[in-house]
Amino acid sequence: MRDAIRHGRFEPGGRVPSTRSLAAELGVARGTVSRVYAQLTAEGLLLTRPRGAVVVAPNAHFTRRDAARHPSDANKWRYNLKPGAPDLSEFPISLWLASMREATKCSWTVLSYGDPRGSPELRNALATYLGRARGVVADPELIFVCSGTADVLGTVAETLRPGPIAMEDPGTDYLRNVVHSLGAQVVPLPVDEEGASGNPGEVRAAVVTPAHQFPLGMALSPSRRTALVQWAAQADGFIVEDDYDGEFRFAHDPLNVMQALSPDRVLYIGTASKCLAPALRMAWAVVPPRLAERFLAVRRWRITVPTLDQLALAVLIESGRFDRHLHRRRRAYRARRDQLGAMLGSVAGGFRALGIAAGLHAVIELPETGPTEGSVISAAERLSVGLEGLRDHWHSQARTQGIVVGYSRPPEHAWPGALGALRQALEAAFP
Repeated sequence: MRDAIRHGRFEPGGRVPSTRSLAAELGVARGTVSRVYAQLTAEGLLLTRPRGAVVVAPNAHFTRRDAARHPSDANKWRYNLKPGAPDLSEFPISLWLASMREATKCSWTVLSYGDPRGSPELRNALATYLGRARGVVADPELIFVCSGTADVLGTVAETLRPGPIAMEDPGTDYLRNVVHSLGAQVVPLPVDEEGASGNPGEVRAAVVTPAHQFPLGMALSPSRRTALVQWAAQADGFIVEDDYDGEFRFAHDPLNVMQALSPDRVLYIGTASKCLAPALRMAWAVVPPRLAERFLAVRRWRITVPTLDQLALAVLIESGRFDRHLHRRRRAYRARRDQLGAMLGSVAGGFRALGIAAGLHAVIELPETGPTEGSVISAAERLSVGLEGLRDHWHSQARTQGIVVGYSRPPEHAWPGALGALRQALEAAFP
């Protein structure tokens, strides 16, 4: 809709289809279309006229050149199966708006610049939630609300400057680039079937994903957890625990976090990106006491999350709405994981998914005899399916081939089509 308006396919002042007719045409819920229209109205592209007619705003025409300045990978594919985001069509908009309304009833005193650590209300709510749901030893005074995991890692890099930082190999290339861009040396931390190595070497900190390694998907073994904690104590180093999708564990009860083993040495990171939406730009760090003052000194000069959003999340957590939302999404993503595994098992060639005990993505292991990552991704592109290979996540030369599938992204109505298109891509790429 946005592209059609900007490219002139909908004329300024012209009526757009009703929510009922467009929902029927596309095979989606009418509420989905209503939310899209509300978003486009907020962006100034649509106007609502008396008697409910919705028209294109008079000044909403953009040239193709203007639109091309803001490319969106999410809109590039018919089926986007890249990892990194949940099903955004299931964002609990009504619950969030209710929480926001309650948050706006707060005292005017919270509308000032506030504490650089974050609002006390959210830090208190997070301390209770993280202790109950994830086993984190969380003092509200040691919790910092930041604008995303990258923001937390940037603060860590500045806090520990100039020491080198170890990061998993393979790992998230984007976060690795963030740390590197701040002048910190990034040292590869090897990963095998037990997770990250227990001896990061002569570094100031090691960044790990213990609950669900990204991208390979294994959980860090108990012996490796113990070894890392011992390394931190002996080397006067720190462990950064990125618990990016720890709420979504399917095989059994969620694993307790490493931070509980050594709160003085482990800095814990959680995020709203996977359980709610990346656009909230909200993450939280539980910082070891010995790092708190230095961490705060860096945070004073960084842009924080809007206070009203923080208060809304605090209300969402304390009201129980957050837990109910997570329960529904966990059940839906488990069903998708099972369907993905069943599909792969039925494809000729013996494909299987790795790392599916938890999280919102899986790795399709590619046989040594082929197909290659490139051939699968090319076949998928011809079917307008967005996929990611393992090759981009290695620090240097890729040692294992595979396809990273984010099965959480497509809306529910599009998931069967996405699964079928992925099957076609695998079959087309097989030698």
